[in-house]
Amino acid sequence: MTREHRPGTERTERWMPRLPRRKRGRALLLVGVLLAATATVTAAAYGRSTGHPDAGREQALVVNGREVVPEELETYGDAHSIDLSTDEGLQSAVSGAVRFKVLQQQAYDRGLIKYLDYAGFLADLQRRNDSNARSIQEGKAVYGVSHYEPSTYLSYVESTLQHGIQLALVAEKRITPSESALRTFYDQHKDQYAKKVDSISLTLLRPPATGQGVAVPVENITINDENAYSYSKYRSALYTTALQLTAGQTQPVVGDTEGELLLARCTGRKPAGYKTFEEVREEITQRSEDEQFQRYLDSLTAAAQVVVSQRLRDLMP
Repeated sequence: MTREHRPGTERTERWMPRLPRRKRGRALLLVGVLLAATATVTAAAYGRSTGHPDAGREQALVVNGREVVPEELETYGDAHSIDLSTDEGLQSAVSGAVRFKVLQQQAYDRGLIKYLDYAGFLADLQRRNDSNARSIQEGKAVYGVSHYEPSTYLSYVESTLQHGIQLALVAEKRITPSESALRTFYDQHKDQYAKKVDSISLTLLRPPATGQGVAVPVENITINDENAYSYSKYRSALYTTALQLTAGQTQPVVGDTEGELLLARCTGRKPAGYKTFEEVREEITQRSEDEQFQRYLDSLTAAAQVVVSQRLRDLMP
């Protein structure tokens, strides 16, 4: 039995090339199920869901009156390595795309970006790539990515907007962790942000060349909180291995920049305790602000008015 063709569905069919046909209807149904759980979802006829000038374009979703076109949803999936061919992946992409659109709206209201639609995003991407290309031709340094794809640029924009909006909220004192809240955060996250590096004594040994015989000691070192940064920067493989060892354990490790394979034997380990609240106040404040900002964005996302286009619903079996 063949399915009757409905005019205007061609681009929606092309939008999901990675979805097997038998799964498309169920996957699209999951869009509605997910949004019902994360925001207010209203079924609306395609093209009547929003009054802005681009209402006639194909839409996958509309968030607070602003469209999310199919290509935008797919780009979000690519940016976050989400497989849209799975139910779980589609749910994750839709949820994230709604959150990203809410973030864009906040940035637009604050003058951080000049667009809210995907066409504006692509135009901004082209301007960035053109500017980088001119700089390269002129022999100027280009830091970071020299040529963005839509997915990599979306990741960059998402990170930049989150940082910019968070700084604005802190300046406006809308994110202001109290002293008691900071101390509570410190107590709850001491292991993550305040734990000192244990004093770890190691003997580095060179294994016998033939695989038989006795390993020869070549160096005795102690890693502790005072020199941990230096080891993590200049002898990172050794540092990472040392953190995992307990007294008496031995592990192979690349010993130095020459790439020599050695054995690291832990001869002793003494717990170092925790840094005081004042020693880590700055980082604790930053992390607490990060957490408050995510809750702020969560609340805006949960309150968003989300519309699923009728065209996508029409594709359901």
